[in-house]
Amino acid sequence: MHYLAALTFLLPPCGQEEKLDDAAVRKLIDQLGADFLEERETARKALEKSGKQAEARLVEALGVSDHRVRKNCLELLTAFKSSRARDRAAELLRVDEDGSVRDAAFRLLQALGKEAEDNLIAALESPNPDHRRGAVQSLTEIKSEKCADSMAKLHDREPDKEVKAAAFKCLQALGKAAEPYLLEYLGSPDAGLRRDALEGLRKSQNEKVLAAVGKLFAAETEVPVINNAFEHLRGAGEKAQPHFVSGLRSTQEHTRTKSIEGLKALKAEGAIDDVAKVFEGDASDPVRAAAADFLKSHGLKSEGPLLKALSSENPKVKLQAIQALGEIKSEKPLDQIARLFREDKSKEVHKVAFAYLRKLGLRAERDLLFALTDEDKEIRRQAIESLGNAGSEAAVPELLKFLGQVHDQAVKEAARDALVRIGPKAVEAARRAHAAGDVTKEAAETIGALFYQEEVERILDRLVTEEGGSGFYEGLFKDLEKFGKDKALPVLRRMLREPGYKYRLADRRERVYQYEFRMRELAIMALGEIGDTEAAGPLKEALKEASPGGVDSTHEEILVALYRLGEKKPLDDFVAKSRADADAALRGDAKDDGCGILFSLGLVLNRVGRRDEAEDTYGKLVRAVEEHKLTASAKNVLPAATYNLACLSALKGESTRAVDLLEKAVKAGFKDRQWIRMDKELDGIRGEEGYKTLLANDKLFESGVDD
Repeated sequence: MHYLAALTFLLPPCGQEEKLDDAAVRKLIDQLGADFLEERETARKALEKSGKQAEARLVEALGVSDHRVRKNCLELLTAFKSSRARDRAAELLRVDEDGSVRDAAFRLLQALGKEAEDNLIAALESPNPDHRRGAVQSLTEIKSEKCADSMAKLHDREPDKEVKAAAFKCLQALGKAAEPYLLEYLGSPDAGLRRDALEGLRKSQNEKVLAAVGKLFAAETEVPVINNAFEHLRGAGEKAQPHFVSGLRSTQEHTRTKSIEGLKALKAEGAIDDVAKVFEGDASDPVRAAAADFLKSHGLKSEGPLLKALSSENPKVKLQAIQALGEIKSEKPLDQIARLFREDKSKEVHKVAFAYLRKLGLRAERDLLFALTDEDKEIRRQAIESLGNAGSEAAVPELLKFLGQVHDQAVKEAARDALVRIGPKAVEAARRAHAAGDVTKEAAETIGALFYQEEVERILDRLVTEEGGSGFYEGLFKDLEKFGKDKALPVLRRMLREPGYKYRLADRRERVYQYEFRMRELAIMALGEIGDTEAAGPLKEALKEASPGGVDSTHEEILVALYRLGEKKPLDDFVAKSRADADAALRGDAKDDGCGILFSLGLVLNRVGRRDEAEDTYGKLVRAVEEHKLTASAKNVLPAATYNLACLSALKGESTRAVDLLEKAVKAGFKDRQWIRMDKELDGIRGEEGYKTLLANDKLFESGVDD
């Protein structure tokens, strides 16, 4: 029989594992050294199928003279992850004359991982850089704490850059075990090594490590290393404070700046005096600026050092002190800084002193009045503006003079706006000045008209929350009615009619989303509530543009306003059409559209007092969202619909249900706590414990938080 055929005969049938007798195993192992690859592979496959029953003979065969047998046995033992072969493999790695055998022995040790930890540590001294590199990788993977000393030694002596880098990464990953070695590297002349050592120590809160990092931070000259040391200290919290204070004395500008930044983050009140010394004595502009910011962050607690800095011989320090005292609204240096404003010959000191006075507002009224005659036109304009914002009635006579005597248009407009902000007494004074011939009729009338405009806007503005939300409840516009229909209605009509109407308070609420749109909504609602019959025509015109698909989106507000003014047909037509459209959408594939229609329908029904119909409509919306699992509607309309149901329940005296629905609304996404507190429809449940608990839960009102 041919040899190959005989060998094949020894193999078990495909898909089966047949136990081989010892003689068969020996023959197969011998065949691992055959000259032909096909023969060696056949033997390998047979031994692989035999499983670990051949392990003992394979280990034994590691001593044969044929390197091919040794290599193949090692590879088979690697597949078995043979623990019995570990010591023999380690020996072969050290002494075997054949490179392929040494490679195979090393791969077996790698496969054993933690079990071969000591052998892998020994392999760090291998003359083969691939073996050293592989040992580093394996020891890193098993997180070998035992290897720290050997790994550090390898790093220090290793000529191969790749192996050296891998050894250091291993040390960085070892945590506490590598701390002594990483601490040593903090003293290395290599800045990159110091930086990387800090990276490895970052998670350590060991007092010894913190002290070493703090020492390095104060002495370091390289910016990347300073930054890494700073991040480590910042992670230590309050324990880092003494190290940041030490850093204030560093010769490095960057270290001093980062030290101040760290102390500011810690809100380190105890470091005020230390930072104040830096503020007064440091030659670096950026460091002084950082110190000033730190002192300002502590408000009036820094008042003493800042007052002391006013006497500094360094003009830059004096200027920054004035600025800082203004920002913390310190009144103690008012006379001193006012004197600087009036007498100091430096233009820069003059401007900075004035900026301080502006921040104090009415408390610096005397000096702001003095500034009205300043040579600098911009200072005059800003003084006018400040007196107006402060409501200075003492400034009225001087402001009126600007209207008649000054030719500069910007100054005139500033004076006019200041008089408007001062209010009724200024408006009346402007009328008297016109009667006396001191100001024009147009100027006096403009001041009155702008005052009315600002007052109407201010009343409406109070109905818009910081979140940009608003709504409706009975009596929403009582303050407008109290102000007077004759004054309010012309302004409300302008808000409705003028496409380019300029809201005078808009710049104060820039961060509120769609502020101008929200104000126009309220103006439309007010026209209906107050009962302005003259607005019916313009409202009908506006309805054409506000219809679904139009350029405006105040459709519901206009319908309700017209209804209040006796024009009921547009709303009745809307209700009938909306009910039909909603039913059709909910029967078809446009269920989210149907929910949107139901929400608008419930809104108008509620606002015209048809509360039972509104409640039924909102209930239908809620059931549709739940039944059809409408995620878009659950996000877009369900929160407000549930909130409105809570209001309707509160109005009916159903307190328990109202609180429950309000909680559901908040958890569904209604986060405008300010409006909840403003809404008079919820007054009936303010005393309920459930309401108090809900409103006190800050976490529930955070954006993105439901339950």
